[in-house]
Amino acid sequence: MEEAARCWGSNHDDLLLKLCFIIAEQMISEDCCLIIRSITDAVNDLDELQKITELPDLRFRKAITKLQHKQIITIDPLEVNIYSIFNKLLYPHFIKFAEDYSLIPQDKPYIEKIARKVLDEPTLNSEKLVGSLTTKHKGLDSIRLSIVIDYLIKKNVLVEDSDNAKLKFNFGRFLSKQREAALLQFVELNDRRVYDVVRALFSDDLYHDCLVTCSDTSFNEDDVICHISEETGLSNKEINSIFGILKTPEYSFISPTDDILTPSRAINIFKIKKIGHLLTEIGYPLAKRVINLLIRKESLEGNSICESILLTTERGRELLEKMYTLGILEKEALQDAPHTTLKRQYVVWKISSYSALNNASAYLIGVLAKLYADLLTEQATMEKESGAGRNQENDENRKRRFDEKTQILQNTMFSVTKRYIEIHEL
Repeated sequence: MEEAARCWGSNHDDLLLKLCFIIAEQMISEDCCLIIRSITDAVNDLDELQKITELPDLRFRKAITKLQHKQIITIDPLEVNIYSIFNKLLYPHFIKFAEDYSLIPQDKPYIEKIARKVLDEPTLNSEKLVGSLTTKHKGLDSIRLSIVIDYLIKKNVLVEDSDNAKLKFNFGRFLSKQREAALLQFVELNDRRVYDVVRALFSDDLYHDCLVTCSDTSFNEDDVICHISEETGLSNKEINSIFGILKTPEYSFISPTDDILTPSRAINIFKIKKIGHLLTEIGYPLAKRVINLLIRKESLEGNSICESILLTTERGRELLEKMYTLGILEKEALQDAPHTTLKRQYVVWKISSYSALNNASAYLIGVLAKLYADLLTEQATMEKESGAGRNQENDENRKRRFDEKTQILQNTMFSVTKRYIEIHEL
C-alpha cells in the first residue's frame, strides 16, 4: 500500500476526481472518455465541448446521451457528476441499508435488484420498475415485487418524484441512519442508560430529522426528558444527569449553554476518533491517546500531553511532531506574559480537524484506487486466460480462484468504503 501512503497529505478532491475518471472509463466508450476529460470550468456549453473534442455531430450526440443516461454528466450546469460515479463503489452499502428493511429474508434478493435498478436508472415509476425487473429476471414474482417496492416507499428508503412518480433512492435517509448509527457507536461503551437516551433522542419520534442535514436544532429539554422517560423507563433525574454528560466537550451532543442539539459537533468528534483508529492501524498506536486527550481538553501544552499519556518528554514530542507532519495536529508557540518572572516559552497543541479529515480521506481514496486497480487486473487476467482454449477442468479451477480473489478484494473494498463514509461522508 505504498501508493496509498503517498496519498496522505494530498488534496482529497483532486484524488477523488482521478479515481472517478478511472471508474467512469470502465463503463463507457472511447468517445465518452474523451468528452468527460474535456469538460472543464472554461467550457460553458455543448457546442464548445464538441469543438474541443472534434467529434462528428452524430458520435458526439450519441456519447452525450449515453453519459446523461448513466448519470456521469449533467448538462445544466455542464459538469462531470463526480459523486454519481463514486457512488458505484458505495452500492453495497446502499443495498445493505435497503435490505435492513426486508419484511422476511426471502425479500432480500428482491430488494437488492430493486435498489440497484433505482440507483442505476432513477427515471422509472413503480409500474415501469416492476416491468423492467420481471423482464430481466424471469424468476421474480411481480406481485411480491410490487409489495416490496411499496414497503420501501412507506419506509422512506425510496422516494417518489412529486410530478411523475419516478422512484429515487433516498440518500438523505441513508446518511441520517448512518449518522444515527455513528452516534450510538460513539456512546456504546458507556453505561447502557446513556446509549438508550441517545437512541431515544435521535429516534424518528423525536429528532432523527435533524440528522438528515446534521444541523443544530433547538428543543424543549423538559418535554424531551418526559418523552425519553416514557420511552426508556429512566427517571427524569437520570436523564438530566445523562444530558450533563452529553454536554461535555468529549461528546458535544448538546450545547452546554442552550437547549440546542449539536449533532454536527458530535459527528465531527466521532470522525476524529475514527482517524485515531486509522492511525493505530497504520503504525501510530499512541496517536489515538493523544487525540482522545485533546478532544477532552481541546488544547494542551506539550509537556502536559506527555505526562498524561505516560511518555517521556523526548518520545512524546517526537510523536506530537509526527502527528503535526501528518496534519493531525496544529501547534502554537507561546511565551509567558512579560510581567511574569519565568518568561517561559512553550508550545500548545490542538487537533487540526480540517487537515486531519482531508488527509485521512485522501489516504482512503488511495487505498480504494489500489484495490480497484487490483480488481481490474484480476478481471483482465481472467478474460485473457479464459480465451486460451484450455480444458474445462482448468477453466473451472481458474474461475474458482478468480471468484475467491475478487470476493476478498470486494470484502476489503466494503470495509474501506465503510471507513470512508464514517470519516468523510457523515
